[in-house]
Amino acid sequence: MKGPASGGPAAPLLQVQGLRIEVAGRRLVHDLSFAAQAGERWAVLGANGAGKSTLLLTLAGLRAAPGAAIHVQGQPLDMLAPVPLARLRAFAEQQPQDAFSQTVGERVAQARSPFEGRWRVGPRPVDPPVREALRDMDLDALAARDLLQLSGGERQRVTVAAALAQQTSLLLLDEPTAHLDPAHQALVFAALRRRETGAALLALHDVNLALRHCTHVVMLMPGASVAGPIAAVVTPQSLQQTYACSARMVDVPANRSEGGRRLVLWD
Repeated sequence: MKGPASGGPAAPLLQVQGLRIEVAGRRLVHDLSFAAQAGERWAVLGANGAGKSTLLLTLAGLRAAPGAAIHVQGQPLDMLAPVPLARLRAFAEQQPQDAFSQTVGERVAQARSPFEGRWRVGPRPVDPPVREALRDMDLDALAARDLLQLSGGERQRVTVAAALAQQTSLLLLDEPTAHLDPAHQALVFAALRRRETGAALLALHDVNLALRHCTHVVMLMPGASVAGPIAAVVTPQSLQQTYACSARMVDVPANRSEGGRRLVLWD
């Protein structure tokens, strides 16, 4: 992905204005507005059922957003046809439905279909984006394995690898670290940090992962939706409102390899 042209501020990769989401008469997202720029990693936090997955589906263009203005790389989301949209954003759902037997390599390679002009099945050349995504998610040794024979964590890594292989400027990932051990969670965030010209929004349940790896946050609270820099938005008060659970923030001293950081302790 190329960086923005010089000569002026870059347009947001994702801009959201006045987004409201209701499901079955229940308001989940309240007048949400924010802009995601290149190099930013946005956590989407909220309690179970708060609307994290629904929000990502909406931002991916898979659910209508009446009354809201959503732009992807400056283009209105509701005006983008499926293939042009797939070249701008990648979406990894929370529980992918892998109904057909195919190899890991084939599944990840399918993510390149929007750039090939036609949908292909079966073996195809392994191009650099696919090789890079397999390597980033520690899947090289599993590339020839049948997808249906993998564990839940392995299949989750395949889902993330497919999104990475799409090489879009905007990544929308629903629970990308679910079922992953700590080492593979770290691989996900390492891959996101390397995408300096891209932005990512990822639904998470682990607030400490968000504090450790994300720059910004969307918090879905009962009665309010708040977006901004994560250090400013995530406080004991906002965590109490979001999760109905008391929390304390503690500072972890710096070590040789990194500066200090903050952690949440749940009371």
